[in-house]
Amino acid sequence: MARGRRVALVTGATGFTGYHMVKLLLEKGYEVIATDCRKPNDDPVYKLTWFIKVDLTNQNDVFDERFLEELARAQFVFHVAGLFD
Repeated sequence: MARGRRVALVTGATGFTGYHMVKLLLEKGYEVIATDCRKPNDDPVYKLTWFIKVDLTNQNDVFDERFLEELARAQFVFHVAGLFD
């Protein structure tokens, strides 16, 4: 993605709030790192993001090297993930 863009990480990106947050950030010109414990659907908005499948309740996922590298790149974090049954 383009150099110099603001980078935002969104947790819970496949949920209702997360999806709309991702869409808004993309419209505002952000590079978006989208995370969720579920894979995204085929909506084209997810093709414009870096998507990482991560379960924030799983210690192995949270300390995964790729996730930590992407987290370190983020200038903003929007934590909208939630627990569900």
